[in-house]
Amino acid sequence: MKPASSSLISSIHLVFLLGIGTNAAVQIGCTKNKINTTEQDAAVRDLGNICETKGPITQSMKISWTAGKVRAYACNYSMASPNPCTTAEIEAALCQVRALCGDGMSGWWYDSDWLKGYGIEALHVDWCASID
Repeated sequence: MKPASSSLISSIHLVFLLGIGTNAAVQIGCTKNKINTTEQDAAVRDLGNICETKGPITQSMKISWTAGKVRAYACNYSMASPNPCTTAEIEAALCQVRALCGDGMSGWWYDSDWLKGYGIEALHVDWCASID
């Protein structure tokens, strides 16, 4: 599991099957940092725009967008290949994070089949752990 934050102790984990990708095993964690929902929505929207413009995320790479004190991010943990990154997928993944963690709370989404993750977090917190 590749959490978006190093605060594993305070994370809540949920594993289930989801229809994104190829019925991938998806993990969702809540890092419990309070974030501004207006800034959250802006960061997620703009990250989606970056993905649509840049295309797939190169192997072992991370990208993010910040709005105010909130960061939306995407991580490709695959060492072998690029991973697709689309607005629809980002919004679907982070909607699930929001549903589990609550409005105005940070969290992450990880797909172990595709080796990629998305998250929403406060700026002071580590993101895309293990990718420099």
